[in-house]
Amino acid sequence: MAAVTSEEAKVLSEFRKRVSDVLKNKEQNEDIFLIRWMRARDLNLDKAENMLRNSLKWREENNVDKVLEVKFDPFYSHEFPCTVLSQDKIGNPVLAIPLGKWDFREIVSQGKTEEFKLYVSYVFETIMEGMRERNLKRNPDLLPISQVTVVCDWDSFSYMQLVNIKAVQQLLHMASVFDAHYPEILYHCFFLNCPSFFNIFLAMLKPVLAPKTLGKITIHGSNMSEWEPAVHEVIEPDQLHVVLRSLKL
Repeated sequence: MAAVTSEEAKVLSEFRKRVSDVLKNKEQNEDIFLIRWMRARDLNLDKAENMLRNSLKWREENNVDKVLEVKFDPFYSHEFPCTVLSQDKIGNPVLAIPLGKWDFREIVSQGKTEEFKLYVSYVFETIMEGMRERNLKRNPDLLPISQVTVVCDWDSFSYMQLVNIKAVQQLLHMASVFDAHYPEILYHCFFLNCPSFFNIFLAMLKPVLAPKTLGKITIHGSNMSEWEPAVHEVIEPDQLHVVLRSLKL
C-alpha cells in the first residue's frame, strides 16, 4: 500500500477520533488500518466511518476474531483450496486460487451454505494473519505489507455452475465479504483462463464489487502467451512459476 499522502494525513486524525469508540486493539488504531477504510471511500469520512462501523459489527456478530481457531472439515481445504506460495515484485504475498475448480454446487447440495460463509471468513483472515507474520520479519524502515496480489484460475468453471443461482450466490457472497470487510487489501488480481461466457458472470459481479476493486482486476483468456507478459509486470517469472505450479497450469 502506498504511503500516507499529505491530503490523507490532514483528515486521518479526525477519522481516528470519529471511530475511537469501536477500535478494540493496537492494530485497529494504526494508520495503515484506518487509511484502508478512508481510501475505500475516497476520503469521505462519513462513508468511511459507516463502512468501518458496519464491518466491526459484522465481525462481532459472526465471531470472526476467533475464526482461525475453528477446525474445519478437510472437505473445505480439499474442495476449495487456496495457497500463498510466493510474492510479487514489491513484496506482497501472492494468493493462488483455482476458482474454476471450486464447485459451489456441492456447498448447496450438501447444505453447507452457512458453514461455507464461515470458511470464507477463515480464508480472508488467514490472508490477514499471513501479512502480519511477514511484517514481523520485515525491515521496520520499510512500509508494512498490507495488500495481496491474487491469481485466479477459472479453468473448469462451467456454464452449469453459472446458471445454478444458489451456487453463484455463494461466489457472490465471497466477493461481497471481501469488498465490505477487507477494503484496499487487493493490490492486483489476475483472472486467467476465463471461459467465453465469463462476461455473464462479470455482469453479476459488478454490482457487488466497488469500482475501485473492479479496476484492479484484469481479465484474460486461455492463451498463456497473451496473459503471461501482463502477469510478469507484477510477479517475477520464477515466482509466477511457483504460483502456476500450485494451480497446475
